[in-house]
Amino acid sequence: MNTKHIVLIHGLFVNSSTWADWKTYFEAQGYTVHTPVNPGHEGKPADLRNSIHPKLVQTSFKRW
Repeated sequence: MNTKHIVLIHGLFVNSSTWADWKTYFEAQGYTVHTPVNPGHEGKPADLRNSIHPKLVQTSFKRW
């Protein structure tokens, strides 16, 4: 069982595809890499920058 995990969180107007090269790199080093996609970030990053998806205004981090 692999106990080494990395979670890569993308920023605005990109998605998990942005981490593809890093995911491959860290997996080759023996890590399990998680690259979740936030709601409204599906598709090509260039398209996300040109047309803001309405779900983006619903995405936030909850303060504790």
